[in-house]
Amino acid sequence: MDKSPVTKRIYAKIFALLERHPEGLRWSELLSKIKAGDESFHPKTFNGYVWKLVQRFPDKVYKPSKGLFRLLKYKSVKMEYKKTAKKTIWKTCSRGHKYKGAGPCPVCWPGQRLKRRGKSGNL
Repeated sequence: MDKSPVTKRIYAKIFALLERHPEGLRWSELLSKIKAGDESFHPKTFNGYVWKLVQRFPDKVYKPSKGLFRLLKYKSVKMEYKKTAKKTIWKTCSRGHKYKGAGPCPVCWPGQRLKRRGKSGNL
């Protein structure tokens, strides 16, 4: 059995797995592969290390989407473009009016946005 600290062994295992999978690994896949690789780790221990992975190593690991971990050296320009592209989300109210933004439909509820911002002159 290896005598190095548990933290170093877990992070070494995580980086080795991410190195073998350039497309990245999902949270559950990463946890199951760590557990299969060394049964001596307590599940809650490596769960915490994976949870803090991006915060602890922002120069090595990133999350292209929720629950997916990849090494930073496999980050591509194409992925960056998708991340920075803004989407305009149109909503449709129950009466069929299309509108943008948060809150109620401005056609069905005129003045409602002003009341939320505290700019109503009726008070």
